[in-house]
Amino acid sequence: MRYGVSFLLLFVCAGAMFGQMEQFESLENIGQLQFRRSETILASRWGLQFNKYAVPDLEIMLNRIADSGVKWARVQTDGYAVEPEQGYYNWSVLDSVVHGLKKRKIALFITFDQKALGEWENQEKPLNPNLTELWLRYVTKLVSRYQSQVQHWEILNEPKLNANYARLVIRASKTIKEIDPEARILAGSLARMDVEGLKEILERGIGPHTDVITYHPYNEFPESVKYPFYVPVKTPQQYMRSGHSLSDLQTVLSRENQPIELWQGECGYPSSANSSSWQGRGPWGENIQAKWLLRRFLIDLSQDIPVSVCFILREPQEGERINAKGLLHHGTMQAKPAYRALQHLTRLFDQDLNQAHDIQSDIQVIDNGCFYGVRGKYPESFGTPYSKAKAPTPIERFAVSGKGGPAIVYWLPWRMQEIIRPAQIHFKLRTEIDEPVLVDLLTGNIYEIKYEKTNNFIQFLAIPLTDYPLLIIDKKRVIE
Repeated sequence: MRYGVSFLLLFVCAGAMFGQMEQFESLENIGQLQFRRSETILASRWGLQFNKYAVPDLEIMLNRIADSGVKWARVQTDGYAVEPEQGYYNWSVLDSVVHGLKKRKIALFITFDQKALGEWENQEKPLNPNLTELWLRYVTKLVSRYQSQVQHWEILNEPKLNANYARLVIRASKTIKEIDPEARILAGSLARMDVEGLKEILERGIGPHTDVITYHPYNEFPESVKYPFYVPVKTPQQYMRSGHSLSDLQTVLSRENQPIELWQGECGYPSSANSSSWQGRGPWGENIQAKWLLRRFLIDLSQDIPVSVCFILREPQEGERINAKGLLHHGTMQAKPAYRALQHLTRLFDQDLNQAHDIQSDIQVIDNGCFYGVRGKYPESFGTPYSKAKAPTPIERFAVSGKGGPAIVYWLPWRMQEIIRPAQIHFKLRTEIDEPVLVDLLTGNIYEIKYEKTNNFIQFLAIPLTDYPLLIIDKKRVIE
């Protein structure tokens, strides 16, 4: 009988959300967010990695990245390798990519290829001087060609962080600065936030030659970079800490004599289990991918990361498999929910709504929805910002402000599911939003919500709580 009830609850939950259709049945839908192209947005921190091999669909791809509303693009150059035997460089595709992005008002940083360096990663062997000079000549040609359009240059993608890499960063930085003293050097490209690797290359002296350290936070829980996050192992009673946090990286960088920025240079989550490259531990699905993207980018915002880049615009073919982290399907270029979610995010969080800060708030769960046990208490030993709070447990929430006025972001940082039935909460907080409405950042739907104002506090009544970010914002900011 117990299993029958569980199956019935699962069936009801699935029926409430099948296909991610209209989900907040108790709220009135009053509109839909309209996307903005990159050209119409002055500035933002959001970016996408542009596909290296976009031919023959280059113009379509350039328009799709502009339709997403991002203001940054990461471009890797291993499709444009040095051709030493012929004595020339093939720039034709890269020219079109760089010019096309700049035409659409998208800034970019270029990541140098490492193929010409040969077997450089073994620090027991010195760098091959001939191959190093060949590579530096390529760096020189590349920077000289695009210095009027590109200011940011990244030294290799997810390299082995050792003495040889540090030598390459220093040599490349000096070469680039001789050509363009205003250029900015990006280094590290830290796979899975490699703190020990960062320490190694800083001890080798890259600090004075580096303006930005980039990191790649591939993990199931985007929040684990913000505070210690514990995931179950073996049994629900046993937990382990998930990965490093941004504070670990920031602590290491704070020891340098000159300031070095920290950028999120690549991240992503696959929409299916049958994906090449990093897959995570599931579950998988197109809605899950979209939820992960929203949580990842908004955690970056909450930590004031200047640039956040998602991998990748279109699903790339990698051998016999597709990398399902792309936001457009490989064959059809049809948009996944994650692409639409990105459009909703870039529509709102621009230069006029970009300053995150904590809020004074109180939350009461009145309906668990599909999140059974959400009213439980979070163990204080976990050390999160909410571990000492009364139930419910850690509901992520913060305010965002700017010239566009205040807004509130909140979500439940549980393992994401493809199909849910939202919980309901009463949410009391200190804010000065004149006429609040709720925006579903996954679907773009805008809803009327009930609220009561008392002094400087607003109590939102019976509003939904989901495993992805929802936004409370002034109606005039989203209804055109």
